[in-house]
Amino acid sequence: MSATDEHDFCKFSEQLQANAEIMSIFTNIQKRLQLNPNLIVFCIWSVAIGHKRLTKHDMKNLIGAVLNWHEKITEALENLLQKAPEKIQANIAKTIKTANQQEQLMLAQAITKECFSRTSQQKFADAYKNIETCCLVMGVITNKKDMELVTDLLAHVFPV
Repeated sequence: MSATDEHDFCKFSEQLQANAEIMSIFTNIQKRLQLNPNLIVFCIWSVAIGHKRLTKHDMKNLIGAVLNWHEKITEALENLLQKAPEKIQANIAKTIKTANQQEQLMLAQAITKECFSRTSQQKFADAYKNIETCCLVMGVITNKKDMELVTDLLAHVFPV
């Protein structure tokens, strides 16, 4: 087992991916907002472990920590997968998983904050604000439907 497989952020991401209902909502959000999915998951995971809201400065640091990797490695592999012959798609998919896990580690190491005991309501509110801040910093304009989907996603992650 590699260090990425054992990291809490990677485990959290895997748990989200294992839930079909969460993934359906998450995929819809991703299609609508076109954000790096690892950033969205980080916005949720950081409060799940007890961090408080991320500031705009924190979000800029996170984006800067993974932007080149995400664009040049992760997205390039995802584009390659779509065009690759079927016989090598499984190998590319495995490499994409590894690239995503490495990106998750970069995110986890980019921000170190103190952890607090937080209620599900506080985590829900902070994760919502984190995703809002991510959209703001990335210049993504959201609408009521987008944020309703975020609310639905977070209701599954942090039931109150």
